[in-house]
Amino acid sequence: MYDDTFLPYELYETDPAEVVEQVSKYGVAVLVEQVNGNDRRPLFREARNLTHEHGDRVVLRQDDDGAEGVTLKWAFGQPWMRTVAEAFFGTEPFVFNPEITLITAEPGNPNPVPQVEEGPGLTFLLYVTGVDAGNGVLRAILGSHSVGKRLPSAEPTDRLVKLNGEMGTIVVIDNDVTLRNAIVREYPRITAAARCYRG
Repeated sequence: MYDDTFLPYELYETDPAEVVEQVSKYGVAVLVEQVNGNDRRPLFREARNLTHEHGDRVVLRQDDDGAEGVTLKWAFGQPWMRTVAEAFFGTEPFVFNPEITLITAEPGNPNPVPQVEEGPGLTFLLYVTGVDAGNGVLRAILGSHSVGKRLPSAEPTDRLVKLNGEMGTIVVIDNDVTLRNAIVREYPRITAAARCYRG
């Protein structure tokens, strides 16, 4: 396991070149607390309201001009995200964050609740709540995206890291990296994700 005091894939700025470098090298980049204090409360309130109205899995379309999910759509429409996606896909055409999937996972479910949609591409995962061992932190096998195939998620490895993060953290994920979901044990977890893909 990696030493949690030194996390080379953690970033504190949204410099697209640095994000792409980390995703290229490790398969993930964790951008610590990118949604600032002023925007966190409305984001959390909006997510809770959407969950209350529509259930624990809500899909928002970016091209829907309705009033629902305005703050989430803003969070996933950041110019730096588009720049990262452009660098990730290079000259290939791609679809940029067409849908946002909001997932609320409550304690009591004996099975892990996935946070990232299956399929090739690049995912931006936003921690609407903080995410840690108590509410099912996502784990990744660093560098597994460059193997050419996804590793079995149960395969033992010393490259397995926990993608802990405070509320407002954004994790950028190459969808070819091997991920392991965890069971929500103590308190709820709310995350939102959008996937860019070739097309």
